[in-house]
Amino acid sequence: MTFDSEQYYMMKNKKVLVDPPSGDKYGFPKLIPLDELWRIEDWLMDNGYPEKEIDDYIKRAFFDMLVDDRDVLARKLPFKEILEKKIYLTYPFKAGFIHVDRWEVLTAYIKAFDFKTGCELGVSEGETFFNLLDENEDLFMYGVDIWELQGDNKLETYQHENPLEKRKEIVFDKLQKYSSRVKIYEERTDEAHAHFEDESLDFIFIDADHTYESVKRDIELWAPKVQKEGMIFGHDLNWGDVARAVGEMFTNFYVNGDNVWSAVKTSLRN
Repeated sequence: MTFDSEQYYMMKNKKVLVDPPSGDKYGFPKLIPLDELWRIEDWLMDNGYPEKEIDDYIKRAFFDMLVDDRDVLARKLPFKEILEKKIYLTYPFKAGFIHVDRWEVLTAYIKAFDFKTGCELGVSEGETFFNLLDENEDLFMYGVDIWELQGDNKLETYQHENPLEKRKEIVFDKLQKYSSRVKIYEERTDEAHAHFEDESLDFIFIDADHTYESVKRDIELWAPKVQKEGMIFGHDLNWGDVARAVGEMFTNFYVNGDNVWSAVKTSLRN
């Protein structure tokens, strides 16, 4: 991004009040010039705020200062209006230097549309699954994973990561904490869809086998399980096979932080 001299002058002479949690202990609130926003982490430390508290503050409290009035998810516009006006959705709308994780992207949509029931395809070790439950107290989550390497998956070997059996163990160790809000199907995604009635889910999150054939099949089999005003999400849009499948299956889809793609059910190609 570039700025002309007039724009830079306006930014340099405009300031925003920063007041992080427990900031009074470290001399806050303080004013930060807009042209310093790109280095907010260093600026906070330069001004005496503890490094260990900075990450959580930036992702939660400081982000609120950057919300734009065009940010549809933050404004919680009615789903019908979004579809009728063909409004573009994305999260984060304006973040600059701020990284967001995939569960934060999903949570923005969940809160904006008051989603209550979702399903993740490809739970792995449960990072997204359990963070969604922690961030959304009224959410019920289904999870689908077989935790076995599939012979038709030529892209992922998991040789340099946690073994699949270990990932399964991590998930099942945590399940008891959320017992009334979760259900796991230890099956392939092209089998587990049979457990669900059509239009019984508010959203699905596809993060299982990343081959073109599997992503496309997951969309075909699971999209009918999503309610009419629901959404279909997936991860790793930067993978060629994933991008190809998503582009072929939807007339329109949205690009979000952490390589999360999203689409409304009505944008499925006939």
